[in-house]
Amino acid sequence: MGFFRRPIRDHWNDPTERLLIVAGLVFMGVLLGTRFFPGAESGLECNSLSRPIITGNNQSILATRVNPEVLQVELIAPKPSIAANESLVLEVRLVNISLAPLTLFYDEPSIRFRFTGQEPGLVFAIQSVTGRVAGEPFTVRPQVPQPQAFERNLLRVLPPRARCNLRVEIDPARLAASGVTPGDQYRIIAVYRNAARGQLPVPGPLTPTPIFSDQGVWVGEVRSNDVLITVNP
Repeated sequence: MGFFRRPIRDHWNDPTERLLIVAGLVFMGVLLGTRFFPGAESGLECNSLSRPIITGNNQSILATRVNPEVLQVELIAPKPSIAANESLVLEVRLVNISLAPLTLFYDEPSIRFRFTGQEPGLVFAIQSVTGRVAGEPFTVRPQVPQPQAFERNLLRVLPPRARCNLRVEIDPARLAASGVTPGDQYRIIAVYRNAARGQLPVPGPLTPTPIFSDQGVWVGEVRSNDVLITVNP
């Protein structure tokens, strides 16, 4: 009880006790931040997230019961005004506000600077302030098919109450092919979607039936906030 009877100043003047106090305050800050602000903890790079085991026996039961909207998307444009010969950089955050781990389809080469409503993964909806829809054509970047069974290297596990970050850079050639022209402004929305939970292979002879009937990949479509981009002449 002597610890609590001493003045706070005496504790702070002791180097060891000062270190304990600071560590306690940092811990409480992290605890409260992740409790009241889901996704506020340090986010990892999406590509650095762990890959799931997709045998049909290693899924989260809780994840099969969550609403798809527990996954949220945030979009940031670090530089909302760019020159005609400059790349557009977009930062995307995938945020899991649930208490269940989410298995996500993630294939960075498949990211498309267009929105068709059919392609899986991360895509972008682009529209000029005058209402003209933009986006790179299939002749420039082919359509991304919806996987029905996922390879393990194309899946990532986003932990509960966590987020991951990714940086997307659209170079001037892609912008031009998309119809993003100088002298105009564009509203951009990041869309993350997937339409299949993933088929499991048929169990072989003398192989126990998997507990789960699919690969447990998150299914749904979620949209970010919109950002306004200006392309200067």
